[in-house]
Amino acid sequence: EEERVRRLKEEEERKIREAEEKRLEEEREAEEKRQARLQRRAEKKAEAKAKGTYETKKQKEQRLAAERRRKALFDDSAMVRASRGDGKPPPAKEKPPPPPAE
Repeated sequence: EEERVRRLKEEEERKIREAEEKRLEEEREAEEKRQARLQRRAEKKAEAKAKGTYETKKQKEQRLAAERRRKALFDDSAMVRASRGDGKPPPAKEKPPPPPAE
């Protein structure tokens, strides 16, 4: 009986140990992935800075806002032209009749 209880205890301890090792391994892998992702981001940032194309989050927001304003202005001006009919060629003028030949 004591041997059975001891084996059950050992089995439980082994399962607990394995679960703890598995959890630690998963945490280690997650940390490695995070570090790899951060490294890739840093490399991209350095590359963009070297090219001169790097922009901060604030600069990106400002650029996109400016693009939206330009698009809105273009759309507004296109609607104005369409409503005035500027987009169509002017109608041909009628020529006066030739003078009568005598």
